[in-house]
This record gives sequence, C-alpha cells and structure tokens, in this order.
Amino acid sequence: MDVNIVRDERNELLNRREIAFMISFEGATPPRYEIKGKICAMLNLNEELCVLGPLEQHFGKTQLESSLRAYEAEAELRQVEEEYLINRGAKPQAEPEKAEPEAEGA
Repeated sequence: MDVNIVRDERNELLNRREIAFMISFEGATPPRYEIKGKICAMLNLNEELCVLGPLEQHFGKTQLESSLRAYEAEAELRQVEEEYLINRGAKPQAEPEKAEPEAEGA
C-alpha cells in the first residue's frame, strides 16, 4: 500500500490537523483500520485521536482518496465528531467464542 499525502493543513478554528491523501494498493481495498493505522504511523499521530473521512474509489481502480482529521485532545474530538464516526475506523474486536450447548438427557 503506497500513500501519497496531498494536503496537510492546520484548522485553528476546530483545533485539528486535516490531512488529504491518496492510496494505491494491490488486490482488495484495505480495511479502514489498516488505512488509518498506516497514515497515523507515517505522521506519528495517535490513532485514538484521529477520524478517517469517507473513502472515495472509482470502479475498477486500485486507488482511493480520503482524508484524516487529527485532534490534540479527546475532549475536542468528542465535541466535534459524531460517535459512529469515531468508532468507524477502530480495529474490530475479537468475538468471544460461544459455548456449545450441552446435550440434554442422556
């Protein structure tokens, strides 16, 4: 996955950093948590304080465009962003294994 930062600006009004980028990839579209992790690692940002914007991809192309909003504090993040957007780029939780039902009557 190759990342190209298109724009990196500071938004003083909302006290956040806004980053626009393009990603080239092979095969299937990478999941949101991998994209978010890659960008945060490249720019040395805390993943917990970042929100990934919508992924824009044209049919048949292995490129996508998106944006990332990085906040300095969790209070600022929660004040501006909706809860579902904050949770959207999170890593999936491992599902607990279900106990098999015991056979009744023996």
